[in-house]
Amino acid sequence: MWAPNSFQQISLNDKVNNMPEYLRRILINSWAHVFQKVIFPEINEERFSVLYSEIGSRPNSPVNVIIGALILKELFSLTDEDLIGSIFFDDRFQYALRLTSEERPPISHMTFTNFRRRIYKYYEETGIDLIQEEIENLAGIISKHLKIDGKKVRVDSLMVSSSCKNLSRIELVYTVNALFIKALKELAENIIPEECLPYLEKGHKNETIYRSRDTETETKLEFLLKQSKALYDVAIEVGKEVTNSEEFKTLKRMLGEQTKDDDDFDNIEPKGGKDISPKSLQNPSDPDATYRFKYKNNIGYVVNVIEIFNEENSIIKSYDLKQNTYSDQKFSEDTIEVLTRTDSSFADVDDSKEERSKQIIIKQNSDQKQETRNDGLAEHDIHKPVNTDDNKWEQKQNIRQSEQLNNKQSDDKEQKVKNNSLTEDDSSLIQLFTDGAYYSYELAQMALDNDIQLIPSELTGKKLAENKMGYSSFTVDKEENVITECANKKEPVKSEYNEETSTYTAKFSKDDCTNCSHHANCRMTQQSKYNLVKFTQKQHEIDKLREEMQTKEYIKSISQRAAIEGVPSVLRRKYKIDNMPIRGLVCSKIWLGFKIAAYNTKKLFKGLKVAGA
Repeated sequence: MWAPNSFQQISLNDKVNNMPEYLRRILINSWAHVFQKVIFPEINEERFSVLYSEIGSRPNSPVNVIIGALILKELFSLTDEDLIGSIFFDDRFQYALRLTSEERPPISHMTFTNFRRRIYKYYEETGIDLIQEEIENLAGIISKHLKIDGKKVRVDSLMVSSSCKNLSRIELVYTVNALFIKALKELAENIIPEECLPYLEKGHKNETIYRSRDTETETKLEFLLKQSKALYDVAIEVGKEVTNSEEFKTLKRMLGEQTKDDDDFDNIEPKGGKDISPKSLQNPSDPDATYRFKYKNNIGYVVNVIEIFNEENSIIKSYDLKQNTYSDQKFSEDTIEVLTRTDSSFADVDDSKEERSKQIIIKQNSDQKQETRNDGLAEHDIHKPVNTDDNKWEQKQNIRQSEQLNNKQSDDKEQKVKNNSLTEDDSSLIQLFTDGAYYSYELAQMALDNDIQLIPSELTGKKLAENKMGYSSFTVDKEENVITECANKKEPVKSEYNEETSTYTAKFSKDDCTNCSHHANCRMTQQSKYNLVKFTQKQHEIDKLREEMQTKEYIKSISQRAAIEGVPSVLRRKYKIDNMPIRGLVCSKIWLGFKIAAYNTKKLFKGLKVAGA
């Protein structure tokens, strides 16, 4: 049954109250105090009420304690067993989770496992990642404390290895067959084909894969695939009792991915190695994992990290985990959507929680009531009562100012899109720093339409020919939308723009081109009466960007992206992202969420200069 942990009552026997003063001072200056002040009270328990029954029964373990504990687990690289021990025996953990007045912490050895199972099931049934929602909400709280306004954003992606074994095609087919035969033994042992019974014998795998040889008539792969087909046929004959099993679905998928698709289904022929899709099954123990070659062979997933930053601090605002065949440009589109649906000023998180006694602080001795920390967090927060009349007037003023600001931003946005020129110091824009793989002209336009400036560190694709000038050497009047002059400052005889194809066309006098110093490198095409130049708006803008990327201002600006290149290393070394003890996309993403939360919490500690952080 769902029961919120809305407040904690301080007992007379509270551990912190009975500590010597010097120990309390150490505790207040530790990470635990910041955690219980900033992170713990902001955990939204109501978000997780959907995981529990409404029928009267034993209440759930406190969700804010579970979420907080799982963040601490990743922060200190603990196992579930170590985490439980720390909560029971370490006063700092109890203080961080506001359990110092509890006779016994409200957790057991299965609390975290059962909670994760509920999260997995809900995600699989609804497609909603409650953990990601919570972690991103906490990121907003942290950004406010670190004074990060969300106007500067950088993104990067990293490969995450699955913990499954990299199987050869023969090993894959054999493993799928063996798993299905094992399932058949439980469901309908009598239908197992006679030639497949040896799969149940010890040592059969090594004998089949490593010791047997290809025959003159068929290879080992063909032999195993024929057995797969035989297993498929007997399952179809039995019906839903077998075909509804996960093992059969895996067998069916493997056959479809590993064999040629032709009209003769009875004649099983394996596909060529190059014809196998990277999205095909890599290992039945992790059916979501995919294959991608990027610097090396990778089986698993890809993570996209969206980081917001200022001159001193940074945090991960949002993240995503997909199969590793998901491209950076798709992530770029997703990032634009994330930045668009959230307020451009990311630090302006909902302050209404402050009216709900968010700071439930453990009572200290009276001589410590006014004690403050150098990070600006008072030991006791006292919220002033709200003056209702003044508040209503302020709300009206804020609404009026907001409407005026929105109208002005709308006009400014229209002008910027028309000019397609964004100034570096324009505070109304979100600056999104990416590498070249995230960039395309179309994505840049999409971003621009949403007040986002896409700033790539490099460009992919075909490079500009060394012996040819860029199309940016031709001046285009954005208001008239025509070419007005060439690199030699000569005006065209005729100029026009085709809106359907977004193409500029201009004709220049041959006399103007005869003695031009740029003649050898010019993009002009000679015709009978005039010299013609023709290019698309995309070509012109890309060449302008190439030109701008060589300037000192652009180089200085894009250098702000460099710091995110270190995030993958931290996630690998500190948070063991390649060694998560689970498999599957859903489970992996849930575990990733807690690692991201731990990363952000560490950033909070460092930003507030917490001792020992």
